[in-house]
Amino acid sequence: MRIKVYRNIIFYITMDRMIGYMLMFLSINGAIYHALFVDGAAGGFGSFVHWPSHGSVLGVGLSITLMNKHTIKDNQLGMVLRKNLFLSGWIVFLVSMVLIGVGMHSEEGRELKNLGPSLSEAVIPIIYGITMGIIFETFLTRDPENE
Repeated sequence: MRIKVYRNIIFYITMDRMIGYMLMFLSINGAIYHALFVDGAAGGFGSFVHWPSHGSVLGVGLSITLMNKHTIKDNQLGMVLRKNLFLSGWIVFLVSMVLIGVGMHSEEGRELKNLGPSLSEAVIPIIYGITMGIIFETFLTRDPENE
């Protein structure tokens, strides 16, 4: 099945892609559930949701893709988006690390009490970039054998 999003941007949906997406979704959530409720790790499912990071990764990745639009050939949008979203996850991570580093200025260590949550929040953009890149590549790349 094809879903036309905008001009020549088309989502290609097949049973294999949907099964793969559901397996990935269930595996990631199952691993988080096991870590939280079986192993007793601190945090919760909400620890993996940070909307500013999500928006930043998506915004930076899409803007890099838009800047390189003239170099994208037919059926390469998904592959280019995967690379750019992966890269944007790391860019947002590095920006977060700089902002965390700026806050580490107390000699007594009083300002360092929030370092753990800040570091865990800084890693989230990498996860977003990798997973969104995989999903976009999967659903935006046409399968020439089945077309």
